[in-house]
Amino acid sequence: MAFTGIINKKIIYCLLFLLVGFATPVIAQAPDSNNSNILVIHSYNPELSWTAEGKKGIDEGFRSSHHLTTVYHEFLDAKRYPNLEHRKAFLNYLHTKYQDTELQVLIVADDPGLNMVLATRNQYFPDLPVVFMGINHVRNELLTIPWLTGVFETHSYRETILEAKRQTQSDNMIFLIDSTETGTANLKRLRQIQVDAAETLPDITVVKDLTPTTIGQTLEKYPSSWPVFVRGQLRSGDGNEALLPFEETMQLLRSQLKNPLYTVSSSDLGHGVVGGKVLEGSYHAKQAVELVEKILEGTPVDQVPPIINAKTQWIFDAYELKRFNINHNDLPPTSILINQKQSFYEQHRQLIWYVLPIFILGAITILVLVDAIRRQKQAEITLEYRVEERTNALSQTLQELKQTQAQLIQTEKLSSLGQLVGGIAHEFNNPLTFITGNIDILQGYGQDLLDLIKQQQQQILVASSDSSLKSQDIDLDYIQADMPQIFQSMTKGTERIKTIVRSLQSFASTNEQGTKPTDLNKSLDNTLLILRSRIGNDIEIITDYGDCPLVVCEPSAINQVFMQVLLNAIEAVNLLNKEASKQIFIHTRTQKENWITISIQDTGFGIPHSIQEKVFDPFFTTKPVGAGTGLGLAVSYQYIQQHNGRLTFRPNSPQGSIFVIELPIPGSSR
Repeated sequence: MAFTGIINKKIIYCLLFLLVGFATPVIAQAPDSNNSNILVIHSYNPELSWTAEGKKGIDEGFRSSHHLTTVYHEFLDAKRYPNLEHRKAFLNYLHTKYQDTELQVLIVADDPGLNMVLATRNQYFPDLPVVFMGINHVRNELLTIPWLTGVFETHSYRETILEAKRQTQSDNMIFLIDSTETGTANLKRLRQIQVDAAETLPDITVVKDLTPTTIGQTLEKYPSSWPVFVRGQLRSGDGNEALLPFEETMQLLRSQLKNPLYTVSSSDLGHGVVGGKVLEGSYHAKQAVELVEKILEGTPVDQVPPIINAKTQWIFDAYELKRFNINHNDLPPTSILINQKQSFYEQHRQLIWYVLPIFILGAITILVLVDAIRRQKQAEITLEYRVEERTNALSQTLQELKQTQAQLIQTEKLSSLGQLVGGIAHEFNNPLTFITGNIDILQGYGQDLLDLIKQQQQQILVASSDSSLKSQDIDLDYIQADMPQIFQSMTKGTERIKTIVRSLQSFASTNEQGTKPTDLNKSLDNTLLILRSRIGNDIEIITDYGDCPLVVCEPSAINQVFMQVLLNAIEAVNLLNKEASKQIFIHTRTQKENWITISIQDTGFGIPHSIQEKVFDPFFTTKPVGAGTGLGLAVSYQYIQQHNGRLTFRPNSPQGSIFVIELPIPGSSR
């Protein structure tokens, strides 16, 4: 159970990352008037595995405590910022943050934080008991401070070095450290051990501040049989020389070295380390919690003796032992193995004993169920009959829904066509006006000519010698010259009417069903002609048609899509004031010989970001109730999908919107 944090440390890192720079209160039980507030200052950042294990041990320790406690975690981050230029700001931050919180105990993890508290306690934490943990070595001056107690780190350097020497049969060892405060303390501890037990230890070579790129070139000169005792972290080597996490350090060393690796820190286990006699951070923190509990019970701090020898445990990685041919049976007594493959029974022993009686009971149950299955068969037949009835009812309901959908679509079509009636009437009125006027003039001309002819006939009958033909002020020459122009004008008017009618028929395709090759450029022109009255004189239509091949489609459906998108663009630019530039751009292009792309762009205000995702939703509309059904773009989207095409929308910059219609060219693949 002590190594659950090692297995799940990545999850812990992700959770702790959110806590950097913030207090993380942990309430052991529901607080009341007797609640105790505990402040924890961690020297290092929460992503560091040692910090994560220590925090976990503190939280678990207080959760199982009978005291009502609230724990606040703060992080000094001295590993990444060892000079601690931010120390004063950090202490002022704590003072301001907790000035209204009555603290009972201060816990300090690791040397940088303790050194800071020792120098500033009278100013920032007066009269507050202090419990330390994770201190690198026993310092005699700490044993005489009356308001201070705690747990010293007791790393089993000597035992681990000797065990590594025995397992590898090597009289030499490489000792890896960094130049941090912790690294300096580790080197000092090694030197002391060399003084005390020089005759039994191997010859140790110290290597300091390696980077990922210098591992090989620095250590390749040493035999691969020499064990490597890892007590430091690699430098990043990217210029700022930051320390890499312990896990990444061990993985890089394992990937580049053939030497066996040893450690005394539980955070290194599981990342390519053979093992060692390790100090487990979570248990170490729980020992500190035990000292805090004594203080909360009323024991004076100077009567709570510090724990000099923290508990350590032999732990080895079965996978690494196999790599270096180290026998499992030749390990120190009470050793713990991780990454050990167990037999099926060992892995699932508890499950097997749970399942066995269930299996026996199941065998008896099967006999009882045989009869139940027979009766269930009959029930299933009845159920199937009911399901069939319900399926038929659902199918009928689905058919009704499809019919309703078709009716709604037709309603939208009629609504769009209804808006065009006034425009078509206006287009008819213009040519009809000058046709009617010219017909009246022509009738007058005709009547005058008839009267003149009649007069000439009468004069011939009289045969007066002095008579002459009178034109009654009729300019016969003018009439003769003007009549062809009148007929030409009438012809143009009637041709205009025919063109409008043909465009309307082409748009609606009322006499055609199914698909056929269609000129999309021509379809766009027909749609614009029908929309002329809606466009008016203040909207500028700018077309840029490419040389596009015919597309096999259902013309009426595609025309409906063009109509709906253009109507939206017209309505968008009509919202602008009179001085604004009202323009609609229409582009057609062949893309990659597989698609025809039609883009319709307006210069309106654009579609608000809040409703852009709803543009193609059925029944969604921004118009007042009764002014629109909200099916126009939804039906258009469905039409284009039925043609294996795409209808998309994107905001334009700096204003307006762009709708893009893409249709496949015959013979191309989507």
